[in-house]
Parts: sequence; C-alpha cells; structure tokens
Amino acid sequence: HMVFKGTKAFEQGAIDATVSSLGGEINAWTSFDETVYHLVLPNEAAATGMNLLAELLQRPRLDAEDLGSELEVVAEEIRQDQDSPGRKLSQALFTQAYGVDHPYGRDVAGSLEAVARLDHTKLLTFYDRFYQPERTLLVIDGDLDATVLEQLVAKEWSGWKAKSPEQERLKRPKAASEHTTELLRAQVAQAHFGFAFSVDDLDIAERADLALLAAVLGQGESSRLVRELQYERQLVNGVFAYGFDPAGPGLLVVGGMTDGARLRSALDGVIRSLARLAAFGVTDDAMQRARAQLLAQVTFQNETVQDEASRLAHFELLFGGWQQEVKEREAIRAATSHR
Repeated sequence: HMVFKGTKAFEQGAIDATVSSLGGEINAWTSFDETVYHLVLPNEAAATGMNLLAELLQRPRLDAEDLGSELEVVAEEIRQDQDSPGRKLSQALFTQAYGVDHPYGRDVAGSLEAVARLDHTKLLTFYDRFYQPERTLLVIDGDLDATVLEQLVAKEWSGWKAKSPEQERLKRPKAASEHTTELLRAQVAQAHFGFAFSVDDLDIAERADLALLAAVLGQGESSRLVRELQYERQLVNGVFAYGFDPAGPGLLVVGGMTDGARLRSALDGVIRSLARLAAFGVTDDAMQRARAQLLAQVTFQNETVQDEASRLAHFELLFGGWQQEVKEREAIRAATSHR
C-alpha cells in the first residue's frame, strides 16, 4: 500500500497514470511467502516499465503522513475477512496446523491489534530489512531482446545496495502431529467445516500427487465429494479440497458448507469417504479426470505473460528453480492411481 503512495521521482498517482497512458496495468499482492509487484506494458515500453518498477521497490517515499489512511484501509480489509465465515474457518485451520508462533498460523494481513501498533519507524525498519536486492527476484516475460534486457537490468538495478545484513530466514514449521478439533460459534446463514491434514516436505512427484488428490476429492462436478455428498446424498451445499504446498510442510484441506441440521451427517460423510479412499485407492478413471483438469488449469494459468511470470517466479523462490514448473507438469502426467 505505502509503496504506491509515491517515490523519489514520481508523485502519488504518477506511476499509475504513466502505466495507464501506455495501455498497461500495475498491481501488487501478498501471500505467506512472497510480495509480488507485477507490471504489464507493451514491448516497446520495456525501458519505461523497468524504470517504474525500480522506482517502486528501491526509492519509495514512505512518508509518515500517508501511513494513517493506509492503515485504515488494511484494517477495513481485515474486518471484512472477519465477517466471512469461510475466511474464519481457513484461519482457524491454519492456526491449529502451524500454531500462532509461525506466520502460516497467522493471517497474511495481520491482526487489528498489530495494525494499530504499526508506526512509521516500524514501517521503515521492515522496508530496510526485507526490501533488499538479495531478497528480490526480477522476472521478465515477453517478446524482448535478451541483450537489451540485460542492459536495462544493469541500468536500473545494479546500483541497488543492501541497507542491512542479510537476515536468517525463518525455518519452516514441523508438520502438526496432534489431532485437535475446534468449534467456532457465530450467527451465520450456514455452517462451514473443514479438515486439515499435514503433509511433510514434498518432492516434485509428491506435490503432483497432492494436487491430484485434492482434484479427485473436491474440485469439479465429477469429483468424489461433490458427487457423493452434494449431488447424491445432498448433505452439503458446497464442498472443496485443495493442497497447500509451500517449501516446507503443507496441508491437504477438505471442507464444505451445510446447515446445522445436516452438519453431523456431512462430517460423517466426509470422514467415511476419506476412509474408503485410503482403503481402496483412486480409480483410474478418477485419476484421468483429475489429470486432465489440472493440466488444463496449468495451461490456462500460463495464457498471459503476467500469469506465466508469476508461476515461474513462484517455483524459483520456493522450489529450487523455475525449471521445476515444467517438471511438475511432467509429474502430473506420469502419476498413477497406485502411488
């Protein structure tokens, strides 16, 4: 938020106006492991784009008078999340799995109390610690000449020097080993429930298996839980499954929505379905459908330069190199229902 409030060379709004005038777009987002700034411009505006990104990351103004309004924006986003039963469920699951002492166990946006405590000095300290060249990955995707790009990178980024010594990176948490249950009570239109299963550090093949298992369970009209619990037995109004696969221990998350009268039956139905899957495995037909679905998703996610750049950066940062993105696709194709 604060980085977009202006830089040493650009007043607030000037970078957005420049990008818009060139027919491009610029935005940013934050996850557990990465803060991403992405800029899309025509090829002929590459030099301008490189300069704008360098300004944003290397020379933001971070003026104290801008902080109050942005803190309120973030606080309002947190309040909106707290009003969402689905978000509250997800946060409770991650807190149980990782604990409040690890960032994965806390909301990405922080808490209202943490936002209230943030002052200008803490903001500058955070910037100096984490916005360093050693922590920054620059990804360029497009029909551009490599020699020209090397010159632009040297011009805009070679002078960026670290402001403080590289900090030790936080070690990933150990996978949760205890079985815990938590009941959250609130006045909501329907009950939300979820199960989180710990998965230890995964290699490429195991990450593919996790993605395929989640797709088999609760992604798409033909997935197991959607078909059995939503359509056939009508125990839920919706059901889902996904894999959370950071560089360290991740999770398989399964959940859904129903009303209070059907909640016990819905929970029992999920548990029994998972137990049958564990005992008898996945059918070849289900595996084929999940594989086709995931490969189609990967193709869709790489349709634009910004999406492709984001995926490549994600693999470079977390999984040992951007080439792992291709290897994961190969692992999805090679996976069998017998693994």
